This record gives sequence, C-alpha cells and structure tokens, in this order.
Amino acid sequence: EISFAPKRATLNKKSSFHEDIRRLEVNPLAQRAVVGYTVSFGVPKPQSRIALIDLASGKAIHSAPVECDMCPLALLNDGSTLLMHGTSDERKGFETPDQVQLWRVSGKKVVQSKTWVPFPDDSESWGKRVNGPINTAIPMPDNKMILLTGDGHLACIDIVTRKPYWHAWLS
Repeated sequence: EISFAPKRATLNKKSSFHEDIRRLEVNPLAQRAVVGYTVSFGVPKPQSRIALIDLASGKAIHSAPVECDMCPLALLNDGSTLLMHGTSDERKGFETPDQVQLWRVSGKKVVQSKTWVPFPDDSESWGKRVNGPINTAIPMPDNKMILLTGDGHLACIDIVTRKPYWHAWLS
C-alpha cells in the first residue's frame, strides 16, 4: 500500500510517427515514475527521451531528446536519477543491452554518466553475451542497486563507485 493518492499526469505526444514508449518504471518510495521513449527508425541516429512524473502532484517533466538508444531500467530513490540500459544490437553501433548509464534530470536537460558494463567479465558465445541483457534493476537504500540478467547473474552494486558488493548465479 502506498502512502499517497497518485494523480494523473499528461504525457507529451509522440515526436514522430516512429517514436515508441519503451518502458515505464515506478518508484513508490520516491513517489515518482519515468516513461522512456525512443525513435530509432526513419532517423539518421536514434534518439531517446524521458518523462519524469511526480505521482503525488501529477506533474511531468519532459526531457529534450538525447542521441542514444536507451530506455529506463530503474528510477533511483532520490527521484531524479535513472539507471538506463541500451536497447540496440551490436550491428547498429549504439548502446547494447549489457551497457548502462546513469541519467540525472536537470530541468529539461539530461546529464548522462559515461557508459559502463556492470558484468564485463561475462564470456561471450558466438558474439552474444552468455548471461543475456540486464532486465531487472531494483534500487536499494545507501546507493545500492540489485541487478539481474536474463540468464540469472544476480549482483548488488554500489551505484556511485560501480563496484559490486556481491554477486551470484541463479540456476
């Protein structure tokens, strides 16, 4: 049960016919949600943008587009920092599903961290990561984040230093 009554928020119209909503992430502790959009077809380079929604007030901040192919993976507990992951394939030359960035919303602009790979030592087989893409991220207190890949690599990382506290393989 949440401690507030969520209010409706208005989202901007699509910037083009080919823009799609990629993912919605909600953080009830921060009382916020984020919607990720990407247009990658019919444009020279993909562009992603986000809508950061205050669920208590119903107000939304719509970011300017960023030249990348990424979508939200988690909204951190501070309510303005996002863990984003790539959604492109290796052939297109943009961010792949094993790559992540931190995005911080500042007005309508997005401040991006450098791209990093949380599981760099995972082996590859026939050009594909054995563990699969990161598909779940859960923000924890004290700048910790739980990450889970498609094939069961589970880790708790410090989101500031990007160092793991522990990791395990689920079978």
